[in-house]
Amino acid sequence: NQNFLAYSIKRNPSNDDEFSAAYGDTILIRNLQNSSVFELYFDKNLKDMQIRSILFSLDDKKLFFSNNSIWIADLTTKSLKKYETKEKNSFCSVYFLQDISADGQRILVRNGCLEGGFQVVFNVITGKIEGAFDNGYVEGGTWAFGFLTNDLLLAGNYDWSGKIENTTVKLGVYDVSGKLIKQIQETNDFPLYFDNKSVAGKIFISLPFEKPKIKNQRVYELNLQTLP
Repeated sequence: NQNFLAYSIKRNPSNDDEFSAAYGDTILIRNLQNSSVFELYFDKNLKDMQIRSILFSLDDKKLFFSNNSIWIADLTTKSLKKYETKEKNSFCSVYFLQDISADGQRILVRNGCLEGGFQVVFNVITGKIEGAFDNGYVEGGTWAFGFLTNDLLLAGNYDWSGKIENTTVKLGVYDVSGKLIKQIQETNDFPLYFDNKSVAGKIFISLPFEKPKIKNQRVYELNLQTLP
């Protein structure tokens, strides 16, 4: 963001692993044009978990952030609204904001433990969840990587029923409800790189083709004109 800088301060710092601890986090906003600073959020009564992620709206008028709730803040009026609050419990109660659609209307949000978690598509206009992706547990599930268009996402449906090195991942285009629209490729590896915001307006994914997987990558361009 070229106009504002958002940063968080922990009033009651403690072990980062204590996700249920009372933190009393604060979010401060600095105007980069005149260096003024104001307090946007302060968990004075220690009701919330620590801040985990922050996203600016594309017009710089709102700030989205998450802890055990999803928050929408108006940077002009400084008003706050929170949604989908979970009981302050553990890591499984924390939301992570992962991606925002090009029109700024939807956010891909992850919630839950590393095993058995899920992702949701949250509409910032209605304040409601439009769809979900079950990340699965032992036998696999569906993982959304991000938005391809305003209402389509790239996701992988994977099967972990066998050995991890033999995992089959079916890359596909999904709508915001979590429904598969079109399968585009089947591979034995996750995309290790996915860029849906290149300067040229093109979308790329990178897939391993031999070991070591980090060094040996093939890059594919997704042609949006071929998508539904």
